[in-house]
Amino acid sequence: MSQLERELRSQSKRKQPSTSSRSNSRGSKTPNNETDTEDDFDNEMNEQLNFNRFDTLLISKMESAIQDNQEYGSADAALSPTKPSQGNQETRANSLLRSIITPISSRSPSTSTSTTTSPTAEKIKITNSTTVQEIISSLTTTTKSKLPTVTREFLFSQLYSHLTKILPSESFGIINDHDFENLVKLLATSRSDLEYVLALRSISAYVCSDLDEIATSVIEILFPVLLSKIQSATTTTQSSELDSSDINGQEDRHDEHNNDDVLPKISPEIVSSSIIAYASLMLLIFEDSSCYGLADQLPLLFSVVETYTSTGTSPTEQEETIIINALNGIGVIVTLLYKSGQDVNEVIEENLPSLVDLLENSSLSKRLLKSDGILIALLFELYDYTENYPSDDDELDEGEEGEYSPYTPYYQLQTILNSLIKDSSKRVSKKDKKESRSIFREVLKTVSFHTSSPKRQKELLLEQSDTGSSTLSSFKLNKSKALPIKSWFEYVRLIHLKYIYDSELSSQYVSSKELRNVLIKPDNNGNRSYADEFTSDAGNAIDGKEWKDRNTAANGIKKELKIKVARELKVRQQFGDLSLS
Repeated sequence: MSQLERELRSQSKRKQPSTSSRSNSRGSKTPNNETDTEDDFDNEMNEQLNFNRFDTLLISKMESAIQDNQEYGSADAALSPTKPSQGNQETRANSLLRSIITPISSRSPSTSTSTTTSPTAEKIKITNSTTVQEIISSLTTTTKSKLPTVTREFLFSQLYSHLTKILPSESFGIINDHDFENLVKLLATSRSDLEYVLALRSISAYVCSDLDEIATSVIEILFPVLLSKIQSATTTTQSSELDSSDINGQEDRHDEHNNDDVLPKISPEIVSSSIIAYASLMLLIFEDSSCYGLADQLPLLFSVVETYTSTGTSPTEQEETIIINALNGIGVIVTLLYKSGQDVNEVIEENLPSLVDLLENSSLSKRLLKSDGILIALLFELYDYTENYPSDDDELDEGEEGEYSPYTPYYQLQTILNSLIKDSSKRVSKKDKKESRSIFREVLKTVSFHTSSPKRQKELLLEQSDTGSSTLSSFKLNKSKALPIKSWFEYVRLIHLKYIYDSELSSQYVSSKELRNVLIKPDNNGNRSYADEFTSDAGNAIDGKEWKDRNTAANGIKKELKIKVARELKVRQQFGDLSLS
């Protein structure tokens, strides 16, 4: 057994007891906060993060490389190791990957007489001082035929690792349109699914390092490429147009096929990655904008969901990932419309019945139904009820309690959720069953709360304040602080921030006030609030307020401004058309 295989096996064994002990120590910790933990979002809700984590991708590549080594024999490392940067698991994964990355084209099988080694690969070195520009240069200036796929995958993984560590204050001069366009060309000509996934993660992190610099280029150049992949999920035949129609000068990744009229079907992994990248980039690009025309993207995502759920057969695991990412993407678009001040009631009323029907589909897995339930809870949370509740003067029919629901399927939904909570299917593990029940309980709480009368809502709020159950989950930021996830608005958005920054999200969140603003939900009147400065453990931050109450916090200047505006408004109301300046 090789040293690499022993290392992988020992790593696997170390993982198992830690998972078990974590499960035993926390019991059935779920979003209803039944037990205490500082990292619920990372540990319990990874199932909702329907994309491979960075270290998971590396492990996948290592397992593939082991098979290659067994076939071709051992090979010396072609790339020098870099300095460990994150946790032990990621450090180990990085070092192991670097120790086995040798282009297959440079390996000589024992039965082969060829001993040619790729000179280009030997020149590519990743060191502690390697910059983002140098990695991009290695990817773009080297002839594709001389740079094996496995090496490109490795370079993209290193590029992503470098980019996620760049803080907002350090991004000046690193991001530019020229490099971005070259990266998109490499994305469209990727040779493998893994290369596409790694390239797309790298591009997403590259874009978010300085959105002001290349946001327009993202919409004009990258979005058409992603949309072409997403649209392929809604058709049974593939278009004869290549991705190069979107970008001039692209290389044809399918030149090895004899039939040039029909492209091979795009893999589910590429489609699902395109969906979550598209939604994540939309979240940060259109945040704090008017979001004009953004609602036009909803039919495409709903069409993706319908395509895979209307076949009459259970979708595969990869197809489920596509559906889940589409549902999460719908949630992102609705939150953007809501935060921009647009009326989302019509969108919600039009699409909620189909989501309720989906929740009743017994052929779908609990994993998929949980995502559907979360989206339903989000829609109930964002619906504007102010014009629909019966007034105090309205007469109620006999047996009514003053509750109002804008949705026809409310009672149907309540019945379905209760059924899912009580589900005792033996096909589901005990742990997954408890987690699913807790999520469905939280969804039912949200639905019941928002469809109750104002009087009943006050009672529920008091009940939640007494039990402390208003927090859905939490996300660990550092050793002493955790971000409470108190709404489905925050929950859905945090999933997509996690896609972009992966293990570096906590440091990015602490360092970027703009990123913290992304998770702040407007109040019921549509008024926005903004994040205060984050207080570090050293206590050297501006505005030493309790940052967990950021939704209602306001500094002295903001308070004075609000008072001034209120006074002027009152004077205008009292004195009519007087010209006040």
